[in-house]
Amino acid sequence: MEKHIFIRKNYYLDTFGGSEKHILDWFKAIDYSYCEINLIVSPYGKNIFLPQIEKLNLPIKIIEFPFYSNKLIKRSWLNLFITLKRLRPTSVIFSEGAFGDFGFLYLFAAFLATKGRVFMSEHLAPCALPEKERKKYLNFIPALGLWWYKWTFLNVYLMGLRSYFCRKILAVSKEVQELMIKNYFYRSSKIKTIYHGIDTDIFTKDNKIRNEERGRLQIGNSSTVVISTSRLAKVKRVDILINAFDELSAKYKNLYLLVLGNGPLENELKKLASEKRSSSKIIFLGYIHDISRYLKMSDIFVLTSNNEGLSIALLESLATGVFSIVTKTPGPQEILKDQNSGLLVEKDYQSIVDGITFALNIPYSERNRLALLGRNQILDKFDLYKQSILALDLFEIKHA
Repeated sequence: MEKHIFIRKNYYLDTFGGSEKHILDWFKAIDYSYCEINLIVSPYGKNIFLPQIEKLNLPIKIIEFPFYSNKLIKRSWLNLFITLKRLRPTSVIFSEGAFGDFGFLYLFAAFLATKGRVFMSEHLAPCALPEKERKKYLNFIPALGLWWYKWTFLNVYLMGLRSYFCRKILAVSKEVQELMIKNYFYRSSKIKTIYHGIDTDIFTKDNKIRNEERGRLQIGNSSTVVISTSRLAKVKRVDILINAFDELSAKYKNLYLLVLGNGPLENELKKLASEKRSSSKIIFLGYIHDISRYLKMSDIFVLTSNNEGLSIALLESLATGVFSIVTKTPGPQEILKDQNSGLLVEKDYQSIVDGITFALNIPYSERNRLALLGRNQILDKFDLYKQSILALDLFEIKHA
């Protein structure tokens, strides 16, 4: 029997986000009569995955491993090599939630342990390269700019070197793929873009559930509900959405904001919301496993993120038929490139306010028409089972 090991770092100990959903959906499509699956996670990462895996009754063994950085990384990669040699996997799949989660030494360890059967998935766009600026001493003596060469070596060449240890690399969007090739010199022959899919039977309109959830939260059917579903982390910039909502709620009286998710900024964002005039209409719901019921009761989805790879949250919103407003980031730009099924806006505060204002002012029938186009797009390109199978084929794992 083949043994495949997925490796995942978890930075937020209580957060189950989009990249975790990717992994879980892949696990659901595996044929376990041929494969044994292990999942290696950061310390305490077991608490994130185990409840979901037990709920699905999947035969997956979870192993916690102490990933280190800086001075301890030499010991860490060697320990990973020893661990993998003991487990004797057929292949290793590194799942990166953020670009650069695993340094090249980790991939080198897996390369040695599996004789080259190493794969990687990239779920977030890599950061932009800094401009090569040179300081001047005494205002006229040019500096050599050695910092730029050091940064480039550590963050570009060593990151790019990882692709040579990989058999194949999955990119969640074409923009992610292009940025890896252009800025980090990944080998294009090894990378393939495979979108993630959405269960369109779960994420679909349902007026009965819409009415039930609105009744439970005491929100009238004539009110407009704006929803955010994301990790409550700095990169998602939910604070901007709260500020924009507060400004607009002064003009639009029957307006509510639902904030789904948890993360390191949860308490800070709750405090910010409590200080607003519209605090009674901003509802924090925490981490919700099945967010589909809340999307069904909502009218406008807003994503204010600074960086994305694909955005599962956006796909779920479109599939449910919710009009979507998202900032211009890799992934969402690809999904909404023609803007006939949602609205792309710049990342600044005023553009987000203007985008929500546009959605509030267009006729209800027009908003529904655009939302229907979004759902049709998901049905056409983002089928969950089909996309999961494509990913498993790339990783050379047998599927059901």
